[in-house]
Amino acid sequence: MKTSFITFLGLCAAGAQAFPQHSHGGMAPPAPMGALKSASETAQAAGLTSLVSALTSAGLAATVDGLKDVTIFAPTNAAFDAIASTTKTLSKDALGNVLKYHVVPTTAFSKDLKDGQVVKTLQGGSLTVKIMNGKVMVNNANVVKADVAITGGVVHVIDAVLLPK
Repeated sequence: MKTSFITFLGLCAAGAQAFPQHSHGGMAPPAPMGALKSASETAQAAGLTSLVSALTSAGLAATVDGLKDVTIFAPTNAAFDAIASTTKTLSKDALGNVLKYHVVPTTAFSKDLKDGQVVKTLQGGSLTVKIMNGKVMVNNANVVKADVAITGGVVHVIDAVLLPK
């Protein structure tokens, strides 16, 4: 699973970038050494325990932590609770696909997001960004906390689990 996920990531990274590049090379802004944490450490510290559990169940925690130059749309615990009956029935691979649908292979802070923008995910599907009255949505999910820098990019916390079509 890790090898195919990393291969898939390489193919995505080789393609066109979904978001405009930052003046600092598209990476998260520089921070003092040791200040930024991995995706799973950041999720754990933020209390996003359902996401950490899902990443662990899918065998993707270490893989996600090793990704560079990514944007992760991280669902809240309440978002996972709302679809618990669905996620409980998913196989490890199917859960992995749902989680990969939340990862875009480039770093995009909120200032980089544009209304109507369509971005490709690591799962292969697309997400649509909507901005109305200063509020950002990704598909049907509201961004409730934006621009959480991590070692490999940025996390935006959302209020719904995004399900691939």
